[in-house]
This record gives sequence, structure tokens and C-alpha cells, in this order.
Amino acid sequence: MKVNDSQPDLTVDARPVVRVKLAPGAKPPIYAHDDDAGADLFALDAVTIRSSQRRVIATGVHVQPPASWCFSVRPKSGLSKRGLVVVPGLIDPGYRGEIGVMVENHSTETLTIKAGDKVAQLVLERATQARFELASDLDASARGAGGWGSTGDT
Repeated sequence: MKVNDSQPDLTVDARPVVRVKLAPGAKPPIYAHDDDAGADLFALDAVTIRSSQRRVIATGVHVQPPASWCFSVRPKSGLSKRGLVVVPGLIDPGYRGEIGVMVENHSTETLTIKAGDKVAQLVLERATQARFELASDLDASARGAGGWGSTGDT
């Protein structure tokens, strides 16, 4: 119901529709809260990851986003707390294969992800291509060529 012009019309679900195909035993992506930006992705099978090892975690999820949309795979803070780091990834609009989640074990222990555990977040984003134009010079900016620690961050 629309109360006034400054509030969105909540009578229609305007969210983009994403088609999802699941492998047997796979869980669909799920938003834990109504206002979450990322939907949880779940491990299809149990996986053991040794210290300093990198593994791809199967999710059994295949997606078809609307035209001009893509997905990014983002880390879950709960995994990071355990020493498991999710390597971010991009799911292009035309990709129809299974979403795999690359995980690195930065702890000193061997860790196990159980089937059904949350392993990453899936974030829907606009997929806009740029038109790259060659130039001999670029416009000046306050930052200039300052990178890698130029703002004083350590």
C-alpha cells in the first residue's frame, strides 16, 4: 500500500526474477532477512580443507539472471571468523553452470564444511559494459596516480 509519494509502492513485488536450477540435494539461495543484499549459498557436500589449502565448494545451484544482470559471490563473516576466506567471484549473465565457491583455509587447523553449511553470499548486480576509448592523456584529479597506501592506510 502506498502511503505517500516518498514511500515505495509495496503492493507489487518489483524484484528482478532469477531462474534457479538445483542439483539433487542442493538448497536454493535464501535471504536470511528481508533487507539483506546477499542471499546465502549452501555447501552441497561436506568438504575438508587443510591449513593453507584452497578448495572449490559445490553448491548445486545454477542461475539465470535477467538480461543485463550478473551475480557476485561474496564472503560470509562467519566463515572468515573460522579462518576460511571466500575468494570473491563474478557470475556472468550468460553462465549456466554450477556456482562453485572458492575457499582458502588461512587457519592452522584442518577445517570441515558440512553439507548444508552457509558458504558465501550471492549478490545480484547490474551488468553494464563500458566502451573503452583510447586516450593519450587523462583528466587531472586530486588523487592522481596515488595508489597502494597513498591515503595513509596500513
